[in-house]
Amino acid sequence: MQNFLKSRKFKIILVLFAFAVAVILRAAAEGGFGSTTAQIIGSVTSPLLKISTSFTSKISSFFEKITNVNEIYELNSIYRDKINDLNAKLIDYENIKRENEQYKTFLELKKENSDFKFAPASVIAKDPNDRFGSFVIDRGENDGIKINDPVISSDGIVGVISSVGPTYSSVVSILDPSVKLGCYCVQTFEYGVCEGDIKLALDGMCKFIYLPRDSVSRIGDLVVSSGGGIFPRGLVIGNISSIQPEDHGVSLYASVTLSADINNITEVFVITEFEGQGNVLADENLLRYGNYNDSREK
Repeated sequence: MQNFLKSRKFKIILVLFAFAVAVILRAAAEGGFGSTTAQIIGSVTSPLLKISTSFTSKISSFFEKITNVNEIYELNSIYRDKINDLNAKLIDYENIKRENEQYKTFLELKKENSDFKFAPASVIAKDPNDRFGSFVIDRGENDGIKINDPVISSDGIVGVISSVGPTYSSVVSILDPSVKLGCYCVQTFEYGVCEGDIKLALDGMCKFIYLPRDSVSRIGDLVVSSGGGIFPRGLVIGNISSIQPEDHGVSLYASVTLSADINNITEVFVITEFEGQGNVLADENLLRYGNYNDSREK
């Protein structure tokens, strides 16, 4: 019994009893139970009504969001189709723009070199492990391209075809040491050979060798192909950046900064035919006798 009087249940009963007595006394003082009872019921139900109203509002908001989500999804689907359509049109526009620019360059090159036959091409792959910037183009045997055909851009010589498939070809850039071509300085008519160099390739340059010890070529002079062999005459290679003596001391060499940006090139032209193609006599004489400035025009 003593434990019950100390228990939580007894305390609750006691509180409820005191509450009931207070209600009865207040009702007696006011003359009835109606007002007091209504207040008690109101005080108890008011929070429940607030909770119910809040819950109903949340439920309504939830279903409204579901409806909005469906509408938003439908709108997103419509806009997505429109965006895809615009992207397709943008791609078509860029392709047409690129083709127009390429065609314009083609016409200019054709006007300057009426004996050339060209195959315009786009770069479709690059070898990230090749320090000399070799790449693959989207033209091949079906377009009349052959191994050793020269590859150029609107800026100058790019390289040479190294292998050919039916619809694609690999290009070795002029930065590669395996590529060699006869060249001369436009300002001085001093002849030599341009070849790739491992150290110079890192800076986008090749090496102009066999310059005479008394060379009068200067930094900034323009270097172009001398013709014969793989490359036709007069194609731009680049500009002289420095002139230094060879280790053997017999001749000089010049570092030539290429006019074509090999690493960032996207469009090229393959020269499939030109007058004198395959005539290696000039290059053989150049390698045999060195500078033959006196035997060419000045």
